[in-house]
Amino acid sequence: MTNYSFSKLCTPAKILLIINILSLFGMFFAPSFTMLSFLIHVIITIVFIYFINWLCSIGWSGVGWFLVALNFFFIFLLVFTIFGFALMGYTMAKNAVHPNK
Repeated sequence: MTNYSFSKLCTPAKILLIINILSLFGMFFAPSFTMLSFLIHVIITIVFIYFINWLCSIGWSGVGWFLVALNFFFIFLLVFTIFGFALMGYTMAKNAVHPNK
């Protein structure tokens, strides 16, 4: 059995692991939390961290950094999309109540 430790991970894998651990804690407060979604997130995190660490071990750390940056891009895209739809819904509801304002 191989012994894995945080110190043996490359920097992109460490950063992504920390982000995913924070998101796992955040999942507990989501109204749509299910144990199945939690387990899927854990499995995907383990596979993705292992993959990025493997990329770094063969000298492709740039690809690892790109995948971490891509993860940030999708997180920000998701957040801005949610806020955009929320703002659009608020504006539509406001115009429906007061159409002349």
